[in-house]
Amino acid sequence: MNRLGFKYVTMIVYERSLDSEIPTVITKVPAEIKVLSKEDISSELFQGVILTSDDDGYSHQEALRKISEGDICLVVSVNNKPAGFGWIYTQKVKYEELFEAEIRLADSESLMYDRLVFPEFRRMGLGEKINEERLRLAQSMGFKKMLAYVEIDNVPSVKSIEALGFRKTKSVSCMRLFSLRKVFEKPISTRD
Repeated sequence: MNRLGFKYVTMIVYERSLDSEIPTVITKVPAEIKVLSKEDISSELFQGVILTSDDDGYSHQEALRKISEGDICLVVSVNNKPAGFGWIYTQKVKYEELFEAEIRLADSESLMYDRLVFPEFRRMGLGEKINEERLRLAQSMGFKKMLAYVEIDNVPSVKSIEALGFRKTKSVSCMRLFSLRKVFEKPISTRD
């Protein structure tokens, strides 16, 4: 539908205090998670591996740009084979293409975004493990709160986020018809 000039998307905004205990996720297979460096990206291990949703897997221009700008990528590996990734945003303003608006973060906030577990490694707890480690890393960096924007119909991500203690705070919707665009925010009651 986007090609016809119409777009409608709704995301749920979640937040979680980093002052409370972070649950430990047990995966179904042994997994290693590490922060991805520019040197890692150029290694043979990551040739042909997608490292961000808008990356090509070979030049990794988008992943390199994000790291250069201060974003942090955690990569999960199983038997030394990349199995997925998840990103953390720690700057103050992030433009979110999906709903065509800026996300503004307080000094004490960080943002989890763009997590993917490769198909052959799904249903093993790796996505939840990436989320756990992103929380722990942000906590160790002194952040007090983690935010996450999740598409309303992304059931696996919703379950993963909620299992780690995130709570819904609002919904953000974007409706666009050709060049006319409207973004709306609506608070979500916490009395569920």
